[in-house]
Amino acid sequence: NSGQHIIYSAISNFPARLSVVVDTAVSTSRSWKIQIVQYECDSVSLAPEGCLQYYTGISGNVSSFNWKTSDNTNGATFSTHLANQDYSVCIRRESGYCSIEWSTPSPADSQVGYFSLTDAEATAPLTDNEVSNGDASCRTDYVTIPRGFGGTDTTALTRDRYCGQALGYCLDSTCSSGVLGPVQSSVTPFLLGVVTDSTETTPDAKNRGFNLNYRQNPCS
Repeated sequence: NSGQHIIYSAISNFPARLSVVVDTAVSTSRSWKIQIVQYECDSVSLAPEGCLQYYTGISGNVSSFNWKTSDNTNGATFSTHLANQDYSVCIRRESGYCSIEWSTPSPADSQVGYFSLTDAEATAPLTDNEVSNGDASCRTDYVTIPRGFGGTDTTALTRDRYCGQALGYCLDSTCSSGVLGPVQSSVTPFLLGVVTDSTETTPDAKNRGFNLNYRQNPCS
């Protein structure tokens, strides 16, 4: 992956160390190019406590570690998001903006692999059947968008957890079905939680993770 970053909160009087640990299950060449930036304790650019990643700006793009739509060079079974993850992606709320919208690139029905967290790999065109959300459905690998909603029905049920092979929201107040499309949240601070378990085998093989755009919406 390129373009990723990780926030490390420094501990007073304790040196920061970076260790790279690899296994020998697959013989392949590896290389890293890592930039390290330190921030003063009172810097306006300092990430809030608990944020593994921190983004600023009215709009942007966030992807999971190891995300790509092509198969890994070591084989399709390696083409998955990382296991055993539990972290928060934080978006700085800009002045005059009160909600945030998460989406895959347009058109959403052709973006296979851009939201791929549970179940078997989907094929285009994506449909509402690939949408899955809520605590009962999303128990293993999922993202959290606090009290997420979409569409025009103001009575529609909100959800925190989102999984499956397509991002989408609840159709109505009972969430009788999911609807493929952007998910919004008015909860502040703006957060995207990422949770994955230790198992990435059938039927979850080739779950690629996510690549989502975000856009902040002005206060009305």
